[in-house]
Amino acid sequence: MREALAEAAGQRLPCVVLHTCEAARRPSADWQGDHDACFAVADTGLFVLFARNVQETADLALIAHRLAESSLNPGLCAQDGLRTGHSVQIARLPEPALIAAYLGTPADLIES
Repeated sequence: MREALAEAAGQRLPCVVLHTCEAARRPSADWQGDHDACFAVADTGLFVLFARNVQETADLALIAHRLAESSLNPGLCAQDGLRTGHSVQIARLPEPALIAAYLGTPADLIES
């Protein structure tokens, strides 16, 4: 997918990829978190935001969405595989009206 992300950055497509960092170069039974995939796309032109828990993942997903659209640049919102991606944690999600006020509607024009 690295080539597709570099192409998205080159075409200035505002998309956000939510990525759970797991050990990519180790056996599949390895549950340790690793940042190999994030480092592999470091030179593609994406911005990268790292979340350390479920609440930050939910918050940064919204922030990354707005940042991508405002800058016309794709982004990657990464979270730790074991501690965040495979755990059960309580997260407070914003109300839909607040999300709509923050992100706007698909028909809105974006100043960049």
